[in-house]
Amino acid sequence: EMSEDAYTVLTRIGLETSLRYAIQLITAASLVCRKRKKVKPWIPPEL
Repeated sequence: EMSEDAYTVLTRIGLETSLRYAIQLITAASLVCRKRKKVKPWIPPEL
């Protein structure tokens, strides 16, 4: 589960770099969320 802001940021990253890199970021964010026992990853406002 991700917020609309997260989708927007990941879409931009995927367009600027590669889809593979965006998927790696999603995986890393998911692992951090599990460790912190959060439901959704937090997206900083400057992104």
